[in-house]
Amino acid sequence: MVAGAAGRHHERGALRACETAQRRVVSGIVHVEEATKRFVAANPYILDHYCTSVQRYLNPPERLRRMEEHSALTLTQYPTEFFNVFGVAFRYLRYLRVRRRIHATSTHAYGRLAEQELPTGELAARTSRERRRTFLRWL
Repeated sequence: MVAGAAGRHHERGALRACETAQRRVVSGIVHVEEATKRFVAANPYILDHYCTSVQRYLNPPERLRRMEEHSALTLTQYPTEFFNVFGVAFRYLRYLRVRRRIHATSTHAYGRLAEQELPTGELAARTSRERRRTFLRWL
């Protein structure tokens, strides 16, 4: 009987943890979307870029048309597949975040920073660990 009560208590705790995680994820998404709305409203060049992209989609230059004919990439065929202004803003903001994280250091300068050696091992594994640590800190 005691094990049953403990099991139910554990299930309620796990359910609460899942609900908390879900609220955090949804809250994060809402925050990003609200920030993007403010960014689009404050930066008219995003709308200008979007209008240029739509015009290029509607009336592609001959050079672009030739390139698309030979492209192995999947291209937008229907207007409903075309991204919207917020998609442009999301992509641009993601690009800015990536640019902010990129730091180039020469091998010579790296050696002077500390008594550390150049990192060894798989880049993918190190990157995956770093992403996981960042995600867990966010939770």
